[in-house]
Amino acid sequence: MKNMHHSEIILYLLVLFHVGLGVLLSFINPDYFAQHYVIEDGILAWLGFDALLLAGIVSFYRLRLWRKRPLTFSVGVLLTALVFTFGAGEEISYGQRLFNFASPAFFKEHNKQGEFNIHNLRFKKADQSKKEFSVNKVVFGLGLSIFLAVYLIASPFLYRHSRRAKELADRWGIPIPEPFHALFFLILFGLTAIVDSPRKGEIMEFGGAWIAFLLVLYPQNEDIFTSSPEV
Repeated sequence: MKNMHHSEIILYLLVLFHVGLGVLLSFINPDYFAQHYVIEDGILAWLGFDALLLAGIVSFYRLRLWRKRPLTFSVGVLLTALVFTFGAGEEISYGQRLFNFASPAFFKEHNKQGEFNIHNLRFKKADQSKKEFSVNKVVFGLGLSIFLAVYLIASPFLYRHSRRAKELADRWGIPIPEPFHALFFLILFGLTAIVDSPRKGEIMEFGGAWIAFLLVLYPQNEDIFTSSPEV
């Protein structure tokens, strides 16, 4: 495991400060926590947006290596950049509140907040039961959680112990997490779990966004994103 950068340590401490403050507020001042700290367009939402946007910018910047890397590397890096740009846009509903544009009819009908984003979409099931299919719960909740668990735990092990896995990750420009990324995620999950509020997921989203940014910026295979010879 490589040594952590000083800037990385500082950012982790700042993230822990905001998460810890949120946990504390949820106990000593639940109203302020729910109505100010974790509201839409609140400080955590915008800081989470910043992290996702920065991860996208870093990934786009790495495309400068396209001449020195295989085509697959550029494809992988571009997909990473687009995923984080998409996430940043979703976080602020693509600037809807900022620019005050109206939601299309489809989103007014199917988005639980009537906003212009995908993660809050919900659909009635074909059997017309009261249950609904929630994109946020199924895709961005359960699906993303399973993906992160496999990615954070399995990929570092495979990268270190499988030559084939290492070659694939490096050739496709996939950032591989360090063990402490998974550890920090578990700490974040534990702190969020003790919050007794229906909006505690905002803390998890904020912390998760910054872990993702730090993972992209300082991955285990950091050397492949430098100007070294072709991988």
